Order: sequence, then C-alpha cells, then structure tokens
Amino acid sequence: MIAAIRDPTATYAPVLLALGAHSDTYTTYGGGPGTIGVHGWPDPAVFGVASSDGCIRVPADALHTLTTSHGGSPIPAGTTVLIR
Repeated sequence: MIAAIRDPTATYAPVLLALGAHSDTYTTYGGGPGTIGVHGWPDPAVFGVASSDGCIRVPADALHTLTTSHGGSPIPAGTTVLIR
C-alpha cells in the first residue's frame, strides 16, 4: 500500500487505500495516474465479481478493519498487499 486517502465527500467510501499497481483500463483517474485502490462500495452485489476497472471493492467491515487495525490508523504505507 502506498497511501490511505480520506475523502469525506466520496459517495462510495470515506477511505481509499492506494496500491502500487495501475489499472489496465485507466491511465489517469481523478487528475492522477490510474492507481488501483482498495475501497468500500455501497452495493454488495459487486463483491466477489469482476465489476470494476481495477480497484478492489470490499464490504464496509473489511474496509474498517484495514483502516483501523494498526492502533486505530490505516495499515502503514509500504505494507505488502497480496490480492488473490
């Protein structure tokens, strides 16, 4: 993981965990590179299916664990993330 980005205006999740990988679909996104992230999503129908352009969508409880499991803070930048 390279960063935990908090966006209180986001409608899909309050926190995005940016990874060091990039989307095959987007070369840019939101004014920056097409970085893949881990974030929540309001519709549970997307979990476990290929329904994004690179990001990993997780349930709110999983995102909460990832963003508070290190003494109340997100997992530290530089943490290796293995996606299977």
